[in-house]
Amino acid sequence: MSLPKNSLLVRLWLLMASITMLAVVSMVTSMVIADRLLGDASAINQAGSLRMQAYVALSTALTTTPAESGEPDPAFDAAEAAFLQRYHNPRLTQVLPTDPADPVRQSYRALGQAWGEVARPLLRQYLEVKNPGTDEATRRQAQAQEQAQDRAREGIREVVTRIDGFVRMLEQRSEDKVLSLRALHTATLFMTLPLIFLTMYFMQTEVLVPLKALLKGAQRARKGDFSVRVSDTSGHELGQLGGAFNSMAEDLSAQYRDLEARVAERTEALRRSNRALELLYRTLSRLNSAPAVAATYRALLDDLREVLGLASGALCMVDPGDGRGHVWITVPTATSTCAAPSCTPCLEQRQTEIRDGHLPDGGAPARLLTVPLVDKGQTYGVINLELRPGARLEDWQLQLATAVGNHVTMALANGRRSVETHRAALLEERAALARDLHDSLAQSLSYLKIQVARLESSLARGGADDATAPLIRELKDGLNGAYRQLRELLTTFRLEMDGRGLARALEETVAELQDRTSTRLYLDNRLGGCRLSPNEEIHVLQIVREALSNVIHHARATHATVALNCSGDGRVAVTVSDDGIGLAAAGAGVHHYGLTIMSERAESLGGTLVLEQTPQGGTAVQVAFPLSEDHSSRTVAGATAAAPGKGADGLWRTWTGDPSVTTR
Repeated sequence: MSLPKNSLLVRLWLLMASITMLAVVSMVTSMVIADRLLGDASAINQAGSLRMQAYVALSTALTTTPAESGEPDPAFDAAEAAFLQRYHNPRLTQVLPTDPADPVRQSYRALGQAWGEVARPLLRQYLEVKNPGTDEATRRQAQAQEQAQDRAREGIREVVTRIDGFVRMLEQRSEDKVLSLRALHTATLFMTLPLIFLTMYFMQTEVLVPLKALLKGAQRARKGDFSVRVSDTSGHELGQLGGAFNSMAEDLSAQYRDLEARVAERTEALRRSNRALELLYRTLSRLNSAPAVAATYRALLDDLREVLGLASGALCMVDPGDGRGHVWITVPTATSTCAAPSCTPCLEQRQTEIRDGHLPDGGAPARLLTVPLVDKGQTYGVINLELRPGARLEDWQLQLATAVGNHVTMALANGRRSVETHRAALLEERAALARDLHDSLAQSLSYLKIQVARLESSLARGGADDATAPLIRELKDGLNGAYRQLRELLTTFRLEMDGRGLARALEETVAELQDRTSTRLYLDNRLGGCRLSPNEEIHVLQIVREALSNVIHHARATHATVALNCSGDGRVAVTVSDDGIGLAAAGAGVHHYGLTIMSERAESLGGTLVLEQTPQGGTAVQVAFPLSEDHSSRTVAGATAAAPGKGADGLWRTWTGDPSVTTR
């Protein structure tokens, strides 16, 4: 394993090894010096014992009595041997330096020479002259003995002096060793203390401080604070550990942020799902809790606009009569979200998408979310929603708009099928009434007409008086009028209001009546944005038919116009005007009930019927009534223009308000 640069372990190992080495050197040196001091002490003692043994030899020589045989004294020999034994004792010789030039060894050698060459011969010489006689010779011998004793004493003194010198040298040597040991310990101490201080400083600055920083960072990381970083990222082990900790904290912080982002994303997805489910629940609840009316669709459109964060919206409906789209509902204002005059261009789309468009006011560019309302190939309308500037829609928003559009489409389809069912039931009832009238009252009136004709012929052949003839004519006119009204009533009951709507029924009615008269008939239908109920459509159609019948039979007009309009507040106005002789000149027959029936129809719709004279002298029948709540709508300017097309006679298909510009 390779150690990093500036390794803490290496530096710590070096410091500890240095301290240990100094301690070992100090201890080994102390042991060696102590061992040598231990030998020196024995040698000093041994050397000191030589002094005593020298005096013992001198004392023995002085006190012993030589044998007359002249043989050596055993006591002196023993003292001499003891001296030599002590002199050659290993405890003394082992501490001597091996260097011959060393002063201690030279002193030892000089001590031996002093004993062997000076003191011992003098002592032997003294013993030889120790027993003086009484004669002159003896006296001289005694003097020689005293002189020999003095010389022996001097020889022993010299030996002792040598011994003292040798002992001092041994003691000096021991003191030198002690001083050397003290100097070594002092040097070791002064070398060890800096190393110890350096080690403590190194441990404090390079180990403890970074370790505390790492521990503090780990504790903060454990509490979720991953922003903590360690400042020491140098090359040694703790620096590398600090760098690894910083990398780990950064990775954990990134993972934590990523986890938080995922949690936030999941939370946002759940929130969107909840909002979408809530919107779909409200949509289904509103569409299924009660018959859907304009307020229902307005609330749904407003909910969809708020959930998607859009600026405005509009619901365009397709008129079954002309197949064109008309703005029905707008939120939050009454202005349209589209600059197009009608919704027809948007009806070509078959899927939800965002397209570029323009706003009505000033034609400012705008981005529109278009949701087509199509079911089984039939287009019911389209929802246009205006995006705020710079806004973008995600896929879930497009899917949510499509889901809401599908529910609205189903509701519209169900509502239209319900209307058709109601209309079919109403027409079936009226057809039944027509059959009953045809089989009963029509047959009776026809029989009476035949009988009146026969009575008139009989009276003509027999000569009727002046009073009978007017009565018969009046009876005949009454029967003819009643029969004609009955036929009109039967025709009215048999009117069919199929799924194509009121516009198509009006066109067919005007075309049918045009074939019966030379009066030029015009139709100006501006009900494009209004949705009438089946009952309202039937009554409007019958009022128009009755009014046109009156024009044809009584007005003597050359032109007649049928105008239908729907105001922004949901009121429908139907006007049938002509340029004929007027109501007063035409007069009302005794048996004519058309105006009364039209008035009753207007009242049944909650409206009124007004008869006026036109500036050309003709008559204008005006019927105005409010739309029912279920079919009330809000019209937008420019969205209710009548659809151009070709009628049965080709005269009234295009209307601009001036008959002169109507083209065939």
